[in-house]
Amino acid sequence: MILQFFKNFSRDSAYDHRKLVNGEEMICVAKNLGYTQAQIAEMCDVSTTMISHWANQQKPERPTFRQLKPMFDRCGRGRFKYEMEPLPPSAIEYPPIKVFLATLFLAMAVGGAIWFSTLKPCLDQWDECKELKWYQMGSFQWIQVGDSAK
Repeated sequence: MILQFFKNFSRDSAYDHRKLVNGEEMICVAKNLGYTQAQIAEMCDVSTTMISHWANQQKPERPTFRQLKPMFDRCGRGRFKYEMEPLPPSAIEYPPIKVFLATLFLAMAVGGAIWFSTLKPCLDQWDECKELKWYQMGSFQWIQVGDSAK
């Protein structure tokens, strides 16, 4: 789940808002799989009228990838061959290695901060700290400050 968050975080939302050029084929495939227009509309969270507009080549409305994604996930993404309109020139998607390195750097920074604030004070004075329970070791420095104030 965390990995999915970082994957979506590094992805430009313009990818999901592109229109599908062959939306009528997507609706036809779903109908051939046994879904009714009402079921497709419920999956995509739109009205049945919108489904009929998407299925009609004469209508200008086209579905976006984000609108049809629930249908793809439910019916099986491999059953659909969708064509999307070209990306705008301003859309960016970072290469997977850069996403991985940024995630690794962030995890190391958070892990380092946790280590420095909880375990580091305990490592400097291990003889005193090892007598505490494991859940008190992170607050060893505060316990020391409280003891010195008394």
